[in-house]
Amino acid sequence: MARKDSSTLGIKILALFIAVLIWILVFYQEGTVGNETFNNIPINPQNIPPGLLLVNDLPTATIKLKGSERELAKITEDNVIAYIDLLSYEAGFYEVEVKTQFTATVELDKVTPKTISIDLQQDTSVELEIKYEYIGESPTGITVEEPEFKHKAIKVSGPYNIISTLNHVFVIFDLTNTQVGENLSQELPYKLITNTNEEIKESRWEELHLKVSHKYVSASITGKSQTNTMMKPTFLPITGNLPGDYMITSIDWDPKVVSIKGDYNILTEIKNLKSKPLNLNGITKNKAYSYPLIVPKGVEILGNTTLKIDIKVEKIETKFIRNVRIEVHPDNIRYDLENRIIEIQIKGSSSSINKTFKIAASIDISNLSRGSHTLPVKITGLPPDVYLVTTPTVWITLR
Repeated sequence: MARKDSSTLGIKILALFIAVLIWILVFYQEGTVGNETFNNIPINPQNIPPGLLLVNDLPTATIKLKGSERELAKITEDNVIAYIDLLSYEAGFYEVEVKTQFTATVELDKVTPKTISIDLQQDTSVELEIKYEYIGESPTGITVEEPEFKHKAIKVSGPYNIISTLNHVFVIFDLTNTQVGENLSQELPYKLITNTNEEIKESRWEELHLKVSHKYVSASITGKSQTNTMMKPTFLPITGNLPGDYMITSIDWDPKVVSIKGDYNILTEIKNLKSKPLNLNGITKNKAYSYPLIVPKGVEILGNTTLKIDIKVEKIETKFIRNVRIEVHPDNIRYDLENRIIEIQIKGSSSSINKTFKIAASIDISNLSRGSHTLPVKITGLPPDVYLVTTPTVWITLR
């Protein structure tokens, strides 16, 4: 009996020794057990179904691993992955489990958060009408017509909940300091406008997962000269001279004003409309003429295009008027006037010079100093087409 117990004890001791040896081998091979925490690990969506868009931003995860310190030391953030698998999902809102992937020789201790909320939207598109507005002043005399767009619409793709709110594309054409000619091409940024007339700024398009077919609106603007109507005076040029013993008593033409139509810029440069010149050489009697108005290129006269001219002439006669008394102003100054009664010579048309008219002669001594002065005599009361041959003068002395 004693021999059997001794044999069993030896086996137990041998087994214990082997277990200790195995533990020592494992300990030195694996090292001590520890933990490692990895923060701010992006959560990546995987297997998004075709035709769907994940529209919300995903948070980051904190992943805690446990295992051999020796194995943990080999792991970096690049070896740790957090993700969600969306393969079996349809459009809608869901709470989805956060899954992890890392080296197999360690274990997951904890992932935070365990689940996240997601919003899956149908990926759709719409073609939006381009609307526009002109601001600023176009060049003077230019009418700006509707722009011609290279693309009739802008295609916008993105999540249904955003696309369904869009109404049109809006672009502004600023005409300030532009030279709108026959064809002005521009590439302009535009705005996305919703059904409630709100603007979705370009800076948010990427955030909202919006894609556009064209970054800019390409358009051609045509400017045409305005056709205006203006009133302009007529003008009769005159050349030559009447014979020396004749004078014009009146000259008139009709119409004095005409209405013209044409390019705004041309019209604004026109001061008046002329006929050919009226030549006075050799005219000794009343005459009537009809001269066509000279029409500038690109201008149309609305109404009468002919200038009807009437000129009246008379023979010039000379006449002496005697016993013209000079009035002195003021009369409270002491003076000696050499001649108070003078004679004047006048010229004019025969019809006017032979009419009865009352003339007056005067001199003004209010600003004169003492002493002798020669003064011109002021003659008034002559008809319009009668004039002095010479202006009379008198000698006056102030005391």
